[in-house]
Amino acid sequence: EYAASHFNSYTTFDHSSLDRLDDRLANFLPAMLNGLEGGAAEDVANEKVRHWVERRQYLHQIIWHQRFAAKFDAALLEQALKVSIEAGDDIAVLNAVSTSAARHGDVQGGLINRVFIPAIEYLAAKGNMRWVNEIWLHSVKNSLFQDLTPVQADVVLASLVRHPQIDHRVEDVLDAVATSWPTKVIDFFGVRLKIEPTADDIGNYEAIPFQLYSLHDRLARIPDYLVEKVRSWFDEDKHLFAYRGGRLLSIVFPNFSQELDHSLQNLAGSRDKSDLEFLVMILRNYHGESFTHDLCKLIVEMLPANDPLLNEIETALNATGVVGGEFGFVEAYRQKKAEIEPWLSDPRESVQSFAKRYILSLDRQISAEQRRVEENLEMRKREYGEIDGSAVTTSR
Repeated sequence: EYAASHFNSYTTFDHSSLDRLDDRLANFLPAMLNGLEGGAAEDVANEKVRHWVERRQYLHQIIWHQRFAAKFDAALLEQALKVSIEAGDDIAVLNAVSTSAARHGDVQGGLINRVFIPAIEYLAAKGNMRWVNEIWLHSVKNSLFQDLTPVQADVVLASLVRHPQIDHRVEDVLDAVATSWPTKVIDFFGVRLKIEPTADDIGNYEAIPFQLYSLHDRLARIPDYLVEKVRSWFDEDKHLFAYRGGRLLSIVFPNFSQELDHSLQNLAGSRDKSDLEFLVMILRNYHGESFTHDLCKLIVEMLPANDPLLNEIETALNATGVVGGEFGFVEAYRQKKAEIEPWLSDPRESVQSFAKRYILSLDRQISAEQRRVEENLEMRKREYGEIDGSAVTTSR
């Protein structure tokens, strides 16, 4: 009733009501100002708003009102943000980010330098990355991110580099930035890889996500640059590369594209041992899929007999991922054997020799796994009676 009576006072242009605003009514201020727009008391309300900004009062409500105001005042938003930063009002600054994104297209020259960049720089300095949540629903679809200059894109990415995880909100922002600056987004992941080992909360920091929902389409358009950068990450972190930097290549290219395959085969053709090690580590993320076989054969051709990397290639080919049923691994190994048998007809002797050894290894694994499962099923039947293990799933 208190709020309603005061709101009625505003709508009847009781100027003294503006002076009686207090914290109990402050949350209604955006709606009140909307109601006063275009009316006889509009000038009085605008003067009062400027007075409040000067006194650092009701900043986040005033900024929020500008997000929906029929008559948008970019100068007022800019001044309110400046005062909010001086006052350390994080909520007001977050509202300024949201408002700048929503109203960017309504202002000649936009609001990137005037509001958006100063706001996220302030928040980044305080370790506050909540601005992503404030803009997620609307800003990634409008022109703000499309209008970023290279320097502005660097600021946006730098403000997100310590975000614990690349969730769908962060990915949408990265996807929007990558529309114009895909190489910068790849470099962004490189910076995250350097931060991860020293992150304050290492348990929650994930430099490279386990999957991407949209960003991979942008990054897949520059395979040569991606391979070049991932290759440099390998030199910096060989021990965990397959699980960190190498994972980005596999989630951007879950299947080899023609361009990626060409780029990787060019590396293999160098015969450089470090390049070959890099390629083998990349292959470990692909579970021995048949589309990797041409590259595998090329690497085998480049290696001397009994090179330890040949064992690593076998390990990469042998990976299965998730399988189903008690005999899931048996069927997976049989499938791998069928896929590798054409290697026996390859004109390269080194490839034939590798295939023979690997097929013998698969035969041993099939026999051992078949025997293990049958023994396990027999023991369970004796203990529990008839069972159905067809729904069991596991992975290696």
